[in-house]
Amino acid sequence: MISVLLPRGNHYLYLAVSLICLSTLLTWVIWLAIAPASRQWLRDRLRLGLALMVGMAVIGGIYPYHLATSWLAAQRALGRALAHREILQSGQTLAGVAMPAGTLLHVRKVGQPDTFAWVRFPQPAEVDGLRVHSIRRHISPARAGEPARQTWSVALAGDQRIHGWICSHRHPVDLAIDKEGKPRFADCHLADGNTLDGQPLPIGTWLARPQDDPQGWLLSTDGSEAATVAHFPLLKADVVTDSQLRIISFKGLLARETKLGDVTYPVGTRAATALNVPGAQPGDLLFSPPRGRAAQYKNQSDVQAGTSVLQTPDGVVRLLIDNRQAGVVDAATLRVGP
Repeated sequence: MISVLLPRGNHYLYLAVSLICLSTLLTWVIWLAIAPASRQWLRDRLRLGLALMVGMAVIGGIYPYHLATSWLAAQRALGRALAHREILQSGQTLAGVAMPAGTLLHVRKVGQPDTFAWVRFPQPAEVDGLRVHSIRRHISPARAGEPARQTWSVALAGDQRIHGWICSHRHPVDLAIDKEGKPRFADCHLADGNTLDGQPLPIGTWLARPQDDPQGWLLSTDGSEAATVAHFPLLKADVVTDSQLRIISFKGLLARETKLGDVTYPVGTRAATALNVPGAQPGDLLFSPPRGRAAQYKNQSDVQAGTSVLQTPDGVVRLLIDNRQAGVVDAATLRVGP
C-alpha cells in the first residue's frame, strides 16, 4: 500500500477562495474588454470598481502566495540539507572507520566530516568486524555528571555471524561506543540458524549484551513462534545466559499445556526461574496460572490464578505461594485511581 499525504484543511479553503476571486476578476476584465456598457459602469463608479478589483486580486492571491512561500521554505530546507551533505573525494578514516572515496555523509557541522549523523558507503565497509552498507549515529544529550552517550545503528551487508550468533541484515545492528571511542556490539535481531541448548531460536529473536554483565547475553522473543527454553515451549520469553551460553534465568508464557511432576499447567501460564522467591533453592522454577484459568494438581485442589507453584526442575512441589509474595504481578488486576 502506498501512503498518500493529504493537504491540511486550510489548503482547500485557500484554494476555493482564491479560485472564486480570481475567476470573478478574470471574467470582469473580459467583460470590460468586450462590453462598452461594462466600461461605462466602471467609469461611473470608479472608486467602487477599483476597490472591488483590488480586493479580489488581494484575496485571490492568498493561494498563490501560500504556494510560493511553501516552495521557498522547501528550497531553503533543501539548501540547508545539501550544505550538510558531503561526498568524500578520497578515502578517509573518520571515528575510527576507514571510509572509501565516494562515501556520502550527512554532517551536523558544515565542513566537519567527523561530525557525521549518517553515512552511506558506495560499497560495504568494515565496522567492528562487520560488513555494513551504512551507519546512523545517535547522540543522547549529556546529563548532570554524565557525558553524552553515543550509539551507532549499522545496516549489514547480508546476514553475518557476530560473536557466534547469526544476526539478520533485515534489522539494524546497534553498536555502543565505549570510553575509548570504539564501537562495540550492543544488540541485533537473529536470523535463521541460531540455537540455544541445542534448540532452534525463532527468527527475529532480539539479542543484546546485559548492562550488568557485558560477558553474558540477553535474548528476547516476541512473536507467534514458541522457543524451547529449559525444555519448556515459551512465548514472549526473556532469557539471560552467561558467556558459555548456560541459562542463568528465564521467564515466559507456556505455549501449550505442560505437565511437570503432579501439576499440569494451562496455556498462558507464566513460567520462570525462581529468583528472590521465599523458600526457593537454586534451580527452582515458578509457575503462575493465567487469569481465569487453573492448574490441575494431582490428588489436590486446582491451583487458581493468583497463586504460584514453586517446583524443583524434576517436578517436586516445594510450596504454593501467593503471587504478591512471589513477586508476580497480575497486570489484569492493576487499577488506577481510588
